[in-house]
Amino acid sequence: MKVKILSIGHAGFLLKTEDVNILIDPWFYPAFFNTWFPYPNNRFMEDVLLNEKIDYLYLSHEHEDHFDKKFLSKFDKNVKIICADFPTPILIDELDELGFKNLICLGHEKTFDINDKIKCKMFLDNSHSEDSALLIDFDGFKFLDINDCQMNLKSIPKVDLMTCQYSNASWFPQCYNYDKETMKTKISELNDILKQKLVDKVKHSNPRYFIPSASPCVFLNPSMFHLVEGDTTFLKWRDDYWPNSVDAFFKETFPNINVVELSVGNNIDIDDGVVENKQTVHRDELDLINLKDYSDARKDEWNVDYESTIDVEKLNNYFKKLISDNLELVLCLTKNKRFIISSNGKNYLIKLNHRIDKLVKEVDDDFYDKTKINYRIKIPSMILEKIINLESDWETALLSMKIELNRKDDVYDSDLFILLRSGHKPTQTKKYVSLSKKMNDVEMIYKNGYKFNRYCPHAGEDLSDVSVIDNCITCPRHHWKWNLDTGECIRGGNISLMKG
Repeated sequence: MKVKILSIGHAGFLLKTEDVNILIDPWFYPAFFNTWFPYPNNRFMEDVLLNEKIDYLYLSHEHEDHFDKKFLSKFDKNVKIICADFPTPILIDELDELGFKNLICLGHEKTFDINDKIKCKMFLDNSHSEDSALLIDFDGFKFLDINDCQMNLKSIPKVDLMTCQYSNASWFPQCYNYDKETMKTKISELNDILKQKLVDKVKHSNPRYFIPSASPCVFLNPSMFHLVEGDTTFLKWRDDYWPNSVDAFFKETFPNINVVELSVGNNIDIDDGVVENKQTVHRDELDLINLKDYSDARKDEWNVDYESTIDVEKLNNYFKKLISDNLELVLCLTKNKRFIISSNGKNYLIKLNHRIDKLVKEVDDDFYDKTKINYRIKIPSMILEKIINLESDWETALLSMKIELNRKDDVYDSDLFILLRSGHKPTQTKKYVSLSKKMNDVEMIYKNGYKFNRYCPHAGEDLSDVSVIDNCITCPRHHWKWNLDTGECIRGGNISLMKG
């Protein structure tokens, strides 16, 4: 079967056969409170898609750089949508609100036959996150789109062509107020982890071809240029769309895998299982490669007023609802969680205690410094208002990179951030609690004289195949690291490993 693959930019592709066209994760308009923009510019591809016959549209998850509501509002509502059957209905509700009714919702490892030669198989992120990957079998040629999904490594199938994220699209560590040297160290460590995660995925899929995708975004507000330039940046790897440093590393690690670099508007043909004829079929006439030129062209989109007024009673009611909706998680907290929110020149002490009515108290500027409270969150008042009005969520706010986090103990507080980031999806916090309880009950394994959990206490990854190095193990999923002598988590979070 002959297949054409056209890059739309970021994680977007148009897959074309003689009979069926499948569009994947198109993104054109700014995401996360108008801070993220696709790089390179791909807006010129929008009309190409709107004038193309699209039979199926796969949307991997609800993040705004994969679920572009402004573009989707213009799209043919009769298209068949392929999406994951997530525990929470947020993605389906969003599609319904946009007017899409023809949905094909697939659970983990469930299949759907487009016709007798094109077959799809869905894979879900098996942690508390809601993300997905899709395997499309084109009459024997297997195409796997992993994008951002952190699949259980053992469930990754062997394929001919694989595409997945290779860059950092996380708010860590840049949201933290680290000094420059610490930030450089954190980013270097994170880049090593990202490389290892890429290696792990590619090893398990063993493709003949690899397409780098979900490329770094860009921040066009000049006040955020520091996230794009310099050596302590969000886009540390970017010296090109597929950076030279990563390319050299990848080819050294996988000399027999062909890297197919596709930028926006590039097309390849697949014929008899062979990728060939790479060419540019659509070009950006504006040529918005230079950061300042791109910024100037999109000023009306990134120039947002982030100031508003915070109603303390509404803030208190928001946290009462958050606790009520996620009581099972709150009851599992080892101690009453307290943290500070700073916004619009005011500071609020938040107490996550289900037994009291007044959860929010305004405090002095120096309150955080004088107490043992670990976390302070500085957030623009407009973004905080959107959260407390349930018009947005903490994950979107964090990804906007407009939040600054302070912590006295440099250890990730999983319980607190699961509550904040997933509290609008109580099904997910219940899954987190269930997973945490399961980790305390599951079987133990033996390695190099150590006895410990078979499954990672953070996200459930099977640790059976990990190596013990210097009395430590590292989870292959999120690369949390534990000292087997003590069970202490020494990198990644604050959840100890149960040991015998």
